[in-house]
Amino acid sequence: AKFAEMAGRLSAGRALAREAADALATYRNGSAVPRTGIDGVTSRAAIAKLVASEAGTYAADEAVQIYGGYGYMRHYPVEKLLRDAKGYEIFEGTNEILRQVIAAEVLRDAGA
Repeated sequence: AKFAEMAGRLSAGRALAREAADALATYRNGSAVPRTGIDGVTSRAAIAKLVASEAGTYAADEAVQIYGGYGYMRHYPVEKLLRDAKGYEIFEGTNEILRQVIAAEVLRDAGA
């Protein structure tokens, strides 16, 4: 069950990242993709980064759990995966800031 959950979250993150990249490419080519708003390039990128970084941290944390006490030892690659994954939640905009950006776009689109 853990592996299925890990795979599902990682797959969702990859799909959202691809969608954001496609939206950016379309926007740069001058096509009708808005820059702002919940369907805009900025929101899609923020959502993709949020979901993908949290999926990576979840998967790395579960991998450490699967390894048990060995998961924290430097001899096993999962301890570095967890450290690196946590960094992705912080770098290039913390996930808490991204949540605020996304919420602002949702509220703006709703007219609030």
